[in-house]
Amino acid sequence: MRTAGAMKDPMLMFHGLLGSTSNLRRLALHPLLSKDRRVVVGDLRNHGASFHDQDASIEAMAHDVMNLGSTKFPGETPILLGHSLGGLVSMAAALRHPDVIKALVVVDIAPVNYNEGIGREQRAGHMKIIQAMMNVDFGLVQKEAGNKARNYVEELLKPEIPELGIRQFVMQNLFQDEQGTWKWRCNLQSLKENFLALGDFKNANVLHGSVYHGPTLFVAGEFSKYILPKHMEKIKQLFPNAELTTIANAGHWVHADNATEFAQHVGNFLSKLG
Repeated sequence: MRTAGAMKDPMLMFHGLLGSTSNLRRLALHPLLSKDRRVVVGDLRNHGASFHDQDASIEAMAHDVMNLGSTKFPGETPILLGHSLGGLVSMAAALRHPDVIKALVVVDIAPVNYNEGIGREQRAGHMKIIQAMMNVDFGLVQKEAGNKARNYVEELLKPEIPELGIRQFVMQNLFQDEQGTWKWRCNLQSLKENFLALGDFKNANVLHGSVYHGPTLFVAGEFSKYILPKHMEKIKQLFPNAELTTIANAGHWVHADNATEFAQHVGNFLSKLG
């Protein structure tokens, strides 16, 4: 958990599937977002330094988000910013507790079922990554030391995760515990067991006719297919004051692909909040 800035309405930021606070660290310190504002970047349960639990549902994570907000900013109304899975969780928290969320920024995800249609291909890719990570034999890894161990694991992942950028992202999860044992930070078993539910916001137990009327910004990547024109109807049903902006030359990892333009758009949105 990392904190930056001070004074304006505070902000909580959350990463996507298999991510951690390290993915948003630089963004949290960007002056357009953190000047005169306290920004806390949190690890979702079963990710990063957070606790592991069999329940990896969107609803449970939304409850965690609200607990973190009330702990870090008691009596205040934070802004929520979430990327991908973090966006689903942030939307759920806002719908469940609309009166205590100042504003919402949802990065390259929509409140729909990604297990259907074009989303199936994207989800299949995610499951392939999780399975590749689970297939790593750490009994063999323990025989290697330092960078040799990391290089060994990366070589094991390469056949199933040939894309260098995605592989490097996954490798951020590799660490040695206090006993020197190599392992993954993520609770892969729980994420696998809850995988279908994590991709289906439409049927998550957070809606119940809820609507979030607060200021809401959806941010899409130009080359990403996670927010499509057909999704806008559902977005407007749940978030009637939502606006959509598209970041040029960016894919799903919008804030990393074009950090400057992303910060400008989000900064402009935040400036309207006062």
